[in-house]
Amino acid sequence: MSNSEGRISGKRIAYIGQRYICYALAPLGVDVFPTTEADAVERLKLLVDSRDFGIIFLSESLYEVCRELMQRVVHLPFPVIVVLPDMAGSRQIALEIMREKMRKAAGRDIVSEGEDSCKTE
Repeated sequence: MSNSEGRISGKRIAYIGQRYICYALAPLGVDVFPTTEADAVERLKLLVDSRDFGIIFLSESLYEVCRELMQRVVHLPFPVIVVLPDMAGSRQIALEIMREKMRKAAGRDIVSEGEDSCKTE
């Protein structure tokens, strides 16, 4: 359950990414960490190792530099790391991550199949 203090089941929520998005999330109780590519991996590692966070939102612009660390912690129950678009717009990274998880779970790309059935000729 969540509450107005940015917590889920006693765990905190964090955002790592662009300063401008931090301005919007901080008043909601999210712990914000304006971060550049140079220190993104270290920041993410510190938050994961702290075990204080249930959800860590990560800017798409930082995904590539953090990918290896994310793959090492994916088996942990917490934190869940969610990739969010940033001010530059979506790079479709979150959609690709979801597609890959769906392929593993269902054995095929059911997301793309659903898109094909929505097209009209």
